[in-house]
Amino acid sequence: MDTRKAKYWGTWYQGYEGTWYGEDEKDSIALKHQLDLWLQKAKENVGNLEQYSNGLLKAVIVPHAGYSYSGATAAHSYARIDPSLYDRVFILGPSHYYRMSDCRVTPFERLETPFGPLVIDVQCCESLVATKKFTFLDKGVDTQEHSLELQFPFLKAVFGSSNVQLVNIMVGVLDKAAKEEYGKLLAPYMKDPRTLFVISSDFCHWGKRFGYQYHDEEDGEIFKSIEKLDRLGMTAIEHQSAKEFSSYLDKYQNTICGRNPIGVLLHMIEYLKRTESMQLETLFVRYDQSMKCKTMQDLSVSYAAAWTIQEK
Repeated sequence: MDTRKAKYWGTWYQGYEGTWYGEDEKDSIALKHQLDLWLQKAKENVGNLEQYSNGLLKAVIVPHAGYSYSGATAAHSYARIDPSLYDRVFILGPSHYYRMSDCRVTPFERLETPFGPLVIDVQCCESLVATKKFTFLDKGVDTQEHSLELQFPFLKAVFGSSNVQLVNIMVGVLDKAAKEEYGKLLAPYMKDPRTLFVISSDFCHWGKRFGYQYHDEEDGEIFKSIEKLDRLGMTAIEHQSAKEFSSYLDKYQNTICGRNPIGVLLHMIEYLKRTESMQLETLFVRYDQSMKCKTMQDLSVSYAAAWTIQEK
């Protein structure tokens, strides 16, 4: 089987408190221990959300930075997953290194993780390509992209030895019509009760390096202004309104790298609510920043975890 190598193992995620010991058993055990600790803590943190305990988790929004920055937040996205309920997971992530204006699926059959391989749903990928709206990614482009790979260890930690299969989709820069079209194409898969969607996205990238230094002084210090800005976008997502989220981005130009995958998700939700009368609710359960910016020389990236739940 053609296997995608774990390019970022040892740099963006690793064991032994951030020290890299090589691709060997002891480092894998250390990383697994770290993920299990984050997941357990996250379950404790969200344990008070009992009103959502009976609903079926249909999608999560997850950050994709280095685990030392975003791992604890990512765990809150994954903490509610019951692996016995799903046969397939779609991952939608943005393209950071390759310019494209469509959606493309992985050409690999298997994915390397520190805890063993994950398997691709090759038949599903081929079905998407058969629609003529998707193509296969170049293998080099696929391997270079971290927004997809950073989800693999968490998924393997959660699903373990189950037979879950993945469908990895890299989402390019899409206009409104394209996001709506892809949302409609993917909606039948989201309707499937045994399919889960993972939407990979960080939130505000703030600082000179990112060319974005929004600061409304009425909101207080810079990090407080960033959080208020992010939460405006998070509110639009919780409202499940593609139009509201798009208007927010137009107004503030917030550097949410997964804006296009999120846009596709919102159009999926809108389509299913309109055509299938599905009762879906989205809520954010965790927010964090890599640094509390106080000066214009500081730099930070924001992380948020969200669930979309189908009400029973």
